Amino acid sequence: MQRQILLVGPYGVLGTGVIDAVRENPKWGVTTAARRPAPAYRAQSAPPHIRVDLMDHEVLRRAPFPLLLR
Repeated sequence: MQRQILLVGPYGVLGTGVIDAVRENPKWGVTTAARRPAPAYRAQSAPPHIRVDLMDHEVLRRAPFPLLLR
């Protein structure tokens, strides 16, 4: 069984390193989430992506996955 990571804000310095490291380990998979799509230089090799604004509480309430909102 493969473990999954939801990586929020995936295309900064830290996020790209996590994506690359996870790709090398077959026991882990990654899905990314951000307001913008994957950058063009990563588009061919980008992991599955959820385009979402995590600051928009109304969108998150309707999301198909549970989130804790304060």
